[in-house]
Amino acid sequence: MKKKMSIFVPPHITKKFEQALHCYGSGNHQEAINLCEQVIKAFPKHADALHLLGVILSNDRQFVKALDFYNKSIEIFPGNHMAWCNRGNVYQQLKQPELALEDLSQAIKLKPDYAEAYYNKGIVVGTLHRTEEEIELYSLALKYKPNFPEAYNNKGIALQKLHRMEETLANYEAGIAQKPKLIEAFYNNRGLVLQNLMRIDEALEDYNKAIEIKPDLADCRFNRSMCLLLKGQYDIAWKEHEWRWNRNSYPKKELPGIPWIGEEDINGKILFIHGEQGLGDILQFCRYVKIAKERGATVILGVEKPLVRIITSLEGVDAIVTPGAPLPPFDYYISIISLPLAFGTDSIDKIPSGTYLSPDPEKVAYFAKRLGKKTKKRVGIVWSGGYRPDQPEVWAVNERRNIALEKLIPLQHPDIEFFSLQLGEPAVTELANSKDWDCLNNLTHELKDFDDTAALIENLDLVIAVDTSTAHLAGAIGKPVWLMNRFDTCWRWLMDRSDSPWYPTFTIYRQPKLGDWDSVIEAIRKDLHKDL
Repeated sequence: MKKKMSIFVPPHITKKFEQALHCYGSGNHQEAINLCEQVIKAFPKHADALHLLGVILSNDRQFVKALDFYNKSIEIFPGNHMAWCNRGNVYQQLKQPELALEDLSQAIKLKPDYAEAYYNKGIVVGTLHRTEEEIELYSLALKYKPNFPEAYNNKGIALQKLHRMEETLANYEAGIAQKPKLIEAFYNNRGLVLQNLMRIDEALEDYNKAIEIKPDLADCRFNRSMCLLLKGQYDIAWKEHEWRWNRNSYPKKELPGIPWIGEEDINGKILFIHGEQGLGDILQFCRYVKIAKERGATVILGVEKPLVRIITSLEGVDAIVTPGAPLPPFDYYISIISLPLAFGTDSIDKIPSGTYLSPDPEKVAYFAKRLGKKTKKRVGIVWSGGYRPDQPEVWAVNERRNIALEKLIPLQHPDIEFFSLQLGEPAVTELANSKDWDCLNNLTHELKDFDDTAALIENLDLVIAVDTSTAHLAGAIGKPVWLMNRFDTCWRWLMDRSDSPWYPTFTIYRQPKLGDWDSVIEAIRKDLHKDL
């Protein structure tokens, strides 16, 4: 490796570079650039000036230009650990993680106690979902720089991915104790952990602290709304929930017409209700369409294609559109999840409940014939909400929500006929490879959409499911559902309840502690096998 050559630099050039450093430090980036360019004009191989230009351009998110200056600086002086680290950060921004890791490793080789390099390398391996390695790198960063709140924050986030909640909490608390500049982000993140631990009042305290510091912190306002919904405080929760539209990560629809949130009279108007989030959310909130119709609106409902046939049974729908289809003209539009706010569901007892969907009778009759004469109790099961490879932000929640099929073996009984209602990978392959569930009837190859699934469910006595769209479907058609619910429950199932005001036919079996499916399965086994 080349060593930095000893080149005489005239004092006035050295002074000019020092001025550039001062301008950069005071935020005058353009003047710093001008001064660096003057230095480089006089001394083209001034590695420090080239490096500083890279830093400034990186800060201004001109990453390709910054890369060129870092390359030149490192070529002249490859012993500058900061240049390797900064170039590694640029490679990360340019979506080249392997090159980023090479540079950050070189920075660490040059300076083994370089905390920032360990920290930045942790960020890169985190994007590659190498979470254990990510945690170790943040630990090394903190070893060499104990006062490093950002490392505590990122380590906490990584630990949370592995469901190590108590360790996560300790990291956020350590970061908060160091009084970081963006302390509101720490309060928000700690609030999320407390929420996962179902310490809801403590979570709200943290969210309130963050919002007091930064009232427009959209992620925190959204998280607070989740806690308020969980507590059933609908009078303030639904309004707070509208902050989701201000989150950077939240998908927004660009639509013509006027957004509606319940204030304008919709009598004689055309209202477009568009879908949001998952299929289960549409199944849960489409019950409000009837109210819109009763208010005098012509209702256009946007749903995914697999929902079209079952939604045709919904009272109050005038037209259904699917993604990509031309939109007919309308006066107002609203997200389906904003309907509880628009229609004044400000308390639990105002939830419009009951059966509101029904499958095609001919399809129900088809499955009745397909199943044959009933001789045993018929139970449908769903053990996985599926895997979304393009949404790593939900992987941790999905892992906590889903159950391994083998854990359900204790439910088997010679007087019960089980039917799989499970669609999607990796659960379908899990069933195919299972040697312990050859008693599980599998007609899912005949289920082309939700109407088919509802028709099959109509011929069953009970559905046992994790929190997924099939559970919503069964509840919407009035079929008894036993919900296997994770400890850090979704807001819609409220707190400390075994019933649901959204679905009168639900019975909820909750984990008594995080990850404890054994207790849930044992409780269901006892109730399922009782009186057989």
